[in-house]
Amino acid sequence: MKKDLDIPKVKNLKLAIVREYNSDFRGYDWNVYLINLKEEVLELLLIVINGYDAARKTAITRHKIDQLPPQSIAKIEYIPDELLALTNKFRVSFFLNNTLHEKNFILEKNTISKTKAKALSLFDNSLGFLFD
Repeated sequence: MKKDLDIPKVKNLKLAIVREYNSDFRGYDWNVYLINLKEEVLELLLIVINGYDAARKTAITRHKIDQLPPQSIAKIEYIPDELLALTNKFRVSFFLNNTLHEKNFILEKNTISKTKAKALSLFDNSLGFLFD
């Protein structure tokens, strides 16, 4: 059955992990953003997130976004530092022109750190990572 589904390859959708100052807690947090670089609206987005390694796994987290306008950014969630030691998988499904699209972002464990981060122009040169 699954082989009968035609799910197109997704382009111009990115995931960003950005280090931002949290004035409430007076420290820095890692926040996850979804970036729509397309010229069309993405509809009914479902983001499913889980972290894992050989010995541990996190609970599955789900987020829904009704619409993500063209050339826009949506904040998904905060990631605690202890989860950065795990591989984190972000599965994004959405409709575009009444067709289901799906894209997976896999962040290998220990990939995210402030020493490896780069300035991101989309986020006022805050340090972070951009994934295709």
